[in-house]
Amino acid sequence: MKLLQISLLLSLLSLAFVPQSSAYNWDKFLNCSRQGAKAAASLLREAIPALRTLLICVDYTPPSNYRGSFLSRMKVTYEILRLSAFEKSNCLIDPLMGAANILKPYVQQVDSLKCLDE
Repeated sequence: MKLLQISLLLSLLSLAFVPQSSAYNWDKFLNCSRQGAKAAASLLREAIPALRTLLICVDYTPPSNYRGSFLSRMKVTYEILRLSAFEKSNCLIDPLMGAANILKPYVQQVDSLKCLDE
């Protein structure tokens, strides 16, 4: 609930501080934001299967004394990244290529909308 209130407050503040004559910029901003949200949603939708594939490929088993604390999670994440980057780098290439293929149409849309141009 707090996140919704904060986003509403930030939206109202942005409306108060932006000149009203920039309606075209708002349209461009909304189109670019829509493309960014679609890209993020597509990546999130594919993140869990890609992570599952990475864990199977790396063949990592977490320690038996895993407690679930922040430090334990950081150690497990570090170990998975170390294994996938240095020992079995081919396991890391497939999820990255999948992410690149997912993002390709959105990158083309961002380029055609000239979202990163001023």
